[in-house]
Amino acid sequence: MGIIKRGTLYLWRKKNKTIILFLILFVLTIVLIMSTMLLNSTNDALTNLRNSLGGYFKIDANTEQGFYNYVDDELVNEVLDSDISDFTGNDTIYSLVDFGLVEGRFSAENDEKSKLARIIGTTSSKYDEYFVLKSLQLETGRHIKAKDQNVALISENVAKKNGLSIGDYINMEYYSDPPISDDKINVECQLEVIGIFSVKRTQNKQSATTAECDIVDNFIFTDTYSIRTLLNGVTGKAIDSYSDGVIFYVKDPKILDAKIKDINSKLNFEEDRYVITKNNKIYEASAAVLNRINGLVFSIIVVVIIVASIILSLVLMLWIRDRVYEMGILISIGIRKCDIFIQQFTENMLITLSAFFMAGMILGISISPIKGIVRDAVTVYDDKGIVLDDNSIAEIGSDEIEIANNMKLGIMGYFVVLALEVVIIFISTGVSSLLILKMNPKNILTMMS
Repeated sequence: MGIIKRGTLYLWRKKNKTIILFLILFVLTIVLIMSTMLLNSTNDALTNLRNSLGGYFKIDANTEQGFYNYVDDELVNEVLDSDISDFTGNDTIYSLVDFGLVEGRFSAENDEKSKLARIIGTTSSKYDEYFVLKSLQLETGRHIKAKDQNVALISENVAKKNGLSIGDYINMEYYSDPPISDDKINVECQLEVIGIFSVKRTQNKQSATTAECDIVDNFIFTDTYSIRTLLNGVTGKAIDSYSDGVIFYVKDPKILDAKIKDINSKLNFEEDRYVITKNNKIYEASAAVLNRINGLVFSIIVVVIIVASIILSLVLMLWIRDRVYEMGILISIGIRKCDIFIQQFTENMLITLSAFFMAGMILGISISPIKGIVRDAVTVYDDKGIVLDDNSIAEIGSDEIEIANNMKLGIMGYFVVLALEVVIIFISTGVSSLLILKMNPKNILTMMS
């Protein structure tokens, strides 16, 4: 009689033991599959997090040391390489506008500065820190791009106050304090509104005593061309630099430190003239949570393997004492101990395969409610956002780091789980059979008698 047939007959004869072992292995399989799915999901979430958030560094003039070597277009081209996904150059000027701003301190004083707005120049507003950190969110229209000219983004509060919409035009006049010379007065620019944003979070508290130009709702984003045109009109010089530095985004925030070190080495920066600051706090803060979950899930898998091996070994060890008579007969008719072990391993594997396929079917049917439970239990998203070192707040979209969305297990994942169970069964069967199989035939027959 073959090994598989003998094993099948034994399992059928010992139904109670078979059912108990099936239930143990079924629970083990459920835990291992779900843990592996969660482990894969957190790894996917980390990948998505790196792709969606990224890390970035900013190169700026070290004005604190009295140097004004602004980052220019030539330097930008030297920094750009395959590791850099995007960049945005930044400028800030102040201009008087021909429409009403959200009221602040100067409105109450009836001062002309009540019409003074902060104009933020950018080569790509999508990658401006205000939008990257989700302090601002584009509601209608589109973002400013590198090739745009004479365009603007305004807040929805300013748009509503002045009846402005996409396609309307606004005028601004360059402002300087102290005033510039008479021949440079009335340097103006007309901008087309191409986008309207909402203010989600503000870095500092705003009140009635806040100057209009410091109220975030009054910020106006425009393209670099417009900024340089205004500055050229004022200074009479061609402008090719960014007064507020340039932000570079790396494709993978994990390489941010290495990238900064490489740029310092490649460009031989004079540290007293330029400063490079990095910012991947959002990624690090979010990834830290995911890494903790990842570590916890991995620990659970290890503990489950160890505990399952111990429990199965003890259960099988108790049951194998009832099989001394059977083993004695098999040995007496010439069956090798190795073949006896293989038979026991085969019996346990038959139950394991049954439990594995049953668990797989049940999980496949109930994956949606399981995702809901996991989403409620370990969703990484924090409604309050992540507070950064400068007290600004960054909001992470839950769709970026929601680990339950990708809870699935491919064919290879199931093979990995099955392989783990095979190892557990092999170890448990070996440990439980050791007491009997290490005895010589004479002693086994003595125990039978």
